[in-house]
Amino acid sequence: MAARQKKVRAGKPRGLRGTPARPPKTGIGMLLRDADTAFNRYLTAQLATYGITFSQFQHLRNLWVENGLTQAELSRRIGIEMASSTAVLDSLEADRLITRVRNAADRRKINVFLTPAGAALERPLMACAADANKRASKGLSKAEVAQLFVSAGRIIENFKALRAAEPAFAKSRPRTRVAPEPPGKMRAAKAAKAPRGRVHRNMPHAAE
Repeated sequence: MAARQKKVRAGKPRGLRGTPARPPKTGIGMLLRDADTAFNRYLTAQLATYGITFSQFQHLRNLWVENGLTQAELSRRIGIEMASSTAVLDSLEADRLITRVRNAADRRKINVFLTPAGAALERPLMACAADANKRASKGLSKAEVAQLFVSAGRIIENFKALRAAEPAFAKSRPRTRVAPEPPGKMRAAKAAKAPRGRVHRNMPHAAE
């Protein structure tokens, strides 16, 4: 009996910690979105105790890594439009957490610098992020967390490769041509659109 049970278990591939090896019906995109929403909801609530929004945190975090980035570079690293980034920077400047200085070498560029108050927020806000990561990885081993990074990284690289190949794909893709309508069908369509009744030609146009 024990040998039979062992044989049955061996015939069913299992994933990490006894989870089924077959992926669930939920799509990868939906799963990642739900996980991202849950994570950001918790982190946003923690940041709110310091009067900081999640978008503001994203900008500050990049400036803690490299102070003095341009507005364009900040928006690129965060992955949002310049207009959206400008609105966030306006709020940070109003709270005196950053200051903006026009670049002396290129007047078209504006560099963003942390104020002492903005720099002082790094420790408590990064502690909020660390706490969110700790709670998100509860019940997962270090190996499982490492594998999660590998899997998510692979997904990102897959879509980067697709995006890089899009121009070449568009050039190689044959254009779809619409077949011309038969002459008889075209005449019938024109007749259907023509106004009924007497048509007056060369009538003067009404003044605009």
